[in-house]
Amino acid sequence: MYGWMAACAVLVALVLLIWKGAWHAGGFAIGAALSILNFHWLKSAVDGLAAHIGRQKPVRAGRLVAKWLLRYALIVATGYAILKSSVVSLSAFLGGLLVFVAGVLAEMIYELATGTGN
Repeated sequence: MYGWMAACAVLVALVLLIWKGAWHAGGFAIGAALSILNFHWLKSAVDGLAAHIGRQKPVRAGRLVAKWLLRYALIVATGYAILKSSVVSLSAFLGGLLVFVAGVLAEMIYELATGTGN
């Protein structure tokens, strides 16, 4: 998954750099980096939750909620900073946040084509 997301992020950022310039490519790259980071944090949370359920240990719900809120607060704060500063394109930033969707679709197509899905 990470490889697909990174490949999509780099490819689109390069296309935007050539086609629209650094302003759009930078916004997309920042959004893509946050998208990949968000996916990593979400995956870690789900893996941790599954481990707790498997061992029948109590889950710290407050900690999970705090991490979830901080994850999205980071994305909102970055978007707000971009909106106020106009350093990079906000629309490209928002598009970059969808890199995880492209990664999921690429992984799905790969697994369907090769028959490696479980």
